[in-house]
Amino acid sequence: MRLSPASRQGLSLGCLGLAALVGWGLGEGGIPLGSLTGAVALLILVFGAAGLAPSPRRKEKYYVMAAALILFLGSWSAGQAADRRAFGECLERGEEVRAALEDFRHDRGRYPETLAQLAVDLPGRRRLHPDLLRYRRLNDDYELTFFRGNLRFAAGRHAPFSAQRQEP
Repeated sequence: MRLSPASRQGLSLGCLGLAALVGWGLGEGGIPLGSLTGAVALLILVFGAAGLAPSPRRKEKYYVMAAALILFLGSWSAGQAADRRAFGECLERGEEVRAALEDFRHDRGRYPETLAQLAVDLPGRRRLHPDLLRYRRLNDDYELTFFRGNLRFAAGRHAPFSAQRQEP
C-alpha cells in the first residue's frame, strides 16, 4: 500500500511533533539519553520522520532527520531543566508545605485529604509527569515524599525532610 505524498507529509510532521513530546517526557522523567528507552525513542522518531518524508531526495530527508533530532534533543533538555526546577523547588520550599499542613490542621483539626486543599503554591509541579512532591495523610500524621534517583526525601509531622538511600 502506497501512501499519497500528502499523507506521508502529515505522518512525517506527526513524527516531528511526537519527537518533541517524547523528548520532553523522557527528559522530565529523568530518563538519560544513553538509556535503552531514550536511544530507541530517538532512533525510531528520527528515522521514522525521515522515512515518511514525501520527497524522494536524500538531502531533504537529511533535513527532516536533523529537524527531528533537534526537536527531540531540545525538548529532552527542556524536560530535564523542568525536572531539575521541580526538584529544587521541593528542596527549597518543602518546609513551607509542612507549615501549611500544620496551619490547616490547627484551623480544621485534621490534615487535608490532598495538598490541593492548602492555601499555598505547591512546589514540584511538572507538565507530563505527576507532581514530584507526594502527600499521604495518615491518622494524626502525614508523609511528604519526593525522589531523586535512588534518594528518597521524606518528612512527617514530627520529622523534617531527610534523605534516605533506596537500594535498587
